[in-house]
Amino acid sequence: MGFVNENLTYRDVFEFDIDLMNCILNKYEDSEKAWEVFYEFYKDPDGYPLESHKYKTIDGVKCTCDALLSVKRIKDHEGFNSNFVETFKNYRSKPIFFFPCEMGGLNTSRYNKFYDRIDHMLFDLKRKCEGKTDCRLENTYTKAGTAKWLEHFAYDFNKIVEWYGLENSFVRKENGKYRVFDLEKNDGTYIDNYSVSYSKSWTEAYYNNVKSRIDIWIEKQL
Repeated sequence: MGFVNENLTYRDVFEFDIDLMNCILNKYEDSEKAWEVFYEFYKDPDGYPLESHKYKTIDGVKCTCDALLSVKRIKDHEGFNSNFVETFKNYRSKPIFFFPCEMGGLNTSRYNKFYDRIDHMLFDLKRKCEGKTDCRLENTYTKAGTAKWLEHFAYDFNKIVEWYGLENSFVRKENGKYRVFDLEKNDGTYIDNYSVSYSKSWTEAYYNNVKSRIDIWIEKQL
């Protein structure tokens, strides 16, 4: 992951992107042309510190933001229009997740194994914390930064959940342990196993369910 200018902050880049969206949408009538121009100049705020030169760190491990909704994902479901701008404003304004910044880390392996599905990544992480050795992200968990990050939480999924503040948004506690909601169903049921396969595209239900879970998380922060 590249860091273009560490004097810029997450908020700086987030606001730059919104100004860029509005400018381009005002200039181009063709949404596909507008999208091409926007994406050429788009900067991902996840690659920038929360404050100038200040990244989230855990035991000295630098962590960067990992958005649940990429701009490509938003475009797939909203198009590139005023809805896109509002969705970006609402769901990228405050990062939820920070993972160790390293090559092949959780930020990228979540996409490679689960096509960005945060519920299945959390399920995999939970299995790792329970001592399972056949986790889909096993190679990532052994990387130096990620291993130190896990050690900080003593491989305790409950502690990880509580640090991120995920209770009742992405997980729920039962009998003293957190279980991960199945966001495809979004009916209060939990993930108990991996899917047979993972599609690169999300269903409209999954996309909207992720947004609803982010809404719950944001509401808890107020």
